[in-house]
Amino acid sequence: INAEYMGYIECYKKLEDSHDQIVHPQKRKLLKEMLENTLLRIIELKGDLISYHTENTNAVQGDFINLDEMLIDLKLNPDAVEIPVPRYFREEERDRLNERNQILDKLLKEYCGTDQPEIEVDEQYNDILKNETEALWIIQKMERGRQGIMRGLTAKSAKKIELKKFEKQKAISEGKDISEEQERFFAVMVIQKYYRGFCDRRTVHNLKEEELEFLGMKMTSNNEVERKVQQKSVEEVRQKRKMIQDKHVNEYQEGLVKIKEFINFNEKPCLLYTS
Repeated sequence: INAEYMGYIECYKKLEDSHDQIVHPQKRKLLKEMLENTLLRIIELKGDLISYHTENTNAVQGDFINLDEMLIDLKLNPDAVEIPVPRYFREEERDRLNERNQILDKLLKEYCGTDQPEIEVDEQYNDILKNETEALWIIQKMERGRQGIMRGLTAKSAKKIELKKFEKQKAISEGKDISEEQERFFAVMVIQKYYRGFCDRRTVHNLKEEELEFLGMKMTSNNEVERKVQQKSVEEVRQKRKMIQDKHVNEYQEGLVKIKEFINFNEKPCLLYTS
C-alpha cells in the first residue's frame, strides 16, 4: 500500500502541473476530472494506511502516517510525500476572492480610515520598575552580585597562581625544574597545536564543500544566480500561459453559446417536426 500511495502522489503532482500549464479548455476539463479522482484515491489509500498501521496496536488513529522507511528504500526526500494544494482552487475562485478583498478594504477604510492591515506591535510590559525605591533596590542587588563575581574570579586566579608556584617548587625539590626556555618551547608547541588543528578543520570543511558542489548537492553562487534566472523565466512563461488559457476559455464559452444558438435556430424546427 505504501508504494501505491507514493505512486498516486507522484501521479497527482504530474497531473496538477499538466492541468496548470495546458492551454486547451477541453483537455483541462478532462485533466481536472482525473485530478479530482486521483485526490479521492489518495484519501482512500491514506485511510487504509492509517487503519493498517493502527489495527493491532493501542495507538490512536491520527491524520499522519510514518513513511520514513519507504523514503529511505526509494531514496526520496521528505518533500515527495507532501501533497500541494491544487492551484486551480484559487484561480477558479479569483472573482469571489477579489470581491471579498474589495469588501474588506471598504470596511477597513470606513471604520479604520485605511485599507492597510494593522501592524502587530509586540508590547513588552515591564512591571519591575514600579517605584524609585524598588529600582534602587534592584540596582544595589545587581551591583552586589557583580562585585561578588569579581571577588570570586580574583580568588580563583590567585589560587591558580599559588598552585602553579607550588608545582614549580615541587619540581625544583625533586630536581625536575623547567627552565624559562623550556616553558617558552612548550607554550609555542601548544599554540602550534591549536593553530594546526584550526587549519586542518578549515581544510576539511573546504573539501566537504567542494565534494558537495561536485555531487550537485549544494548550489554554488553562480548556480544560485542561474537558478533565480531560471525561476524568473519559468514564472514569466507560466503567466503567459495563464493569459492564453483565459483567452481560450473565453473563446470556448463563446463558441458554445454560438453553437447552441445555431442549433436552436436551424435544428430545433426539424426536431419539433419529427417529434
